[in-house]
Amino acid sequence: MTTKTLQAEELIISLPEKCLLTSNTVLNSYLREYILKWKPPISPVIALCSFLIAEKWFHRKSVWKPYLDLLPETYTCPVYLEQETVNLFPEPLKRKALEQRSLIQDLFASSKRFFSSLQPLFPEDVEIIFNFSAFQWAWCTINTRTVFMKHSQKDCFSREPDIYALAPFLDLAYSLSKSAFSSYFQAIFGQICFFSFHFSLLLIKFIVHPPTHCHSHTFSSLGFTIHCYTNIIQSKPFPKPVWNKI
Repeated sequence: MTTKTLQAEELIISLPEKCLLTSNTVLNSYLREYILKWKPPISPVIALCSFLIAEKWFHRKSVWKPYLDLLPETYTCPVYLEQETVNLFPEPLKRKALEQRSLIQDLFASSKRFFSSLQPLFPEDVEIIFNFSAFQWAWCTINTRTVFMKHSQKDCFSREPDIYALAPFLDLAYSLSKSAFSSYFQAIFGQICFFSFHFSLLLIKFIVHPPTHCHSHTFSSLGFTIHCYTNIIQSKPFPKPVWNKI
């Protein structure tokens, strides 16, 4: 709870980059040796999915337990919806939903061998831990909650862009506050900074994500849409080179 009224774009708190959950977090974990020796290299998003699934399984032993407890068990993205419901969508949105479902199925199928290599880490069969439901949850967690932050390319990953970062503090803000936040990455100091914003709580995703979303893309990616969102997606100038918008 604050002791004063927060103004728009006022700095609330700054956190070190290590408070974000990124591919660097995964490489500094018990998954490191498995990722380094795996050929062909997995993608950064598969690495993050693997880490989320593993940490959820470890749960009480995980240092990320408070964050994991805040995350939804399911999402409203089309991939979670029954086919009968998807069939009711307008054709463009239905097509996007089917493409998303196909993408996740293909990613899961192509990652099974890597998941199997993680068996030494678990007393339980990895096929039970890293099942499609768990993978779907992890992928949607990343897809709906990531703040986009470009990382340097690493040889241990495929050439797909390493742009994902989960910000547990943002999720804590979502769950505890009635105000929304805009996040910016302070490149010089390696910090993620949060500002108060005079928009309703759900609009945070349109501040964090790149402003390129149409309604169907927003719904297929995030699981909701807002009729007035085009009016609030604005590029806000910040002094350069101090601020780089995520």
